[in-house]
Amino acid sequence: MSILAVLIPLSIVLVVVAGIALFWAVDDGQFDDMETPRILPLLDRDDAPPGDSPPRDASSLDVRPRDLLRHDAPPSAR
Repeated sequence: MSILAVLIPLSIVLVVVAGIALFWAVDDGQFDDMETPRILPLLDRDDAPPGDSPPRDASSLDVRPRDLLRHDAPPSAR
């Protein structure tokens, strides 16, 4: 029973720390951009071998990022 005297306060402290971390992340803007992480794998890699096309960022894409996420678009439109 004496272990409960340690585990219960420890679990309460853990929940408080997790809550503080969550509110800090929300206030810091960690969850503002939910679209870009899904598009990043579709962009060119930064560590491409020499001779390949130079890396591009999302602003230089020929199509809109939302078009890359559409499943019903033909491959030529992606």
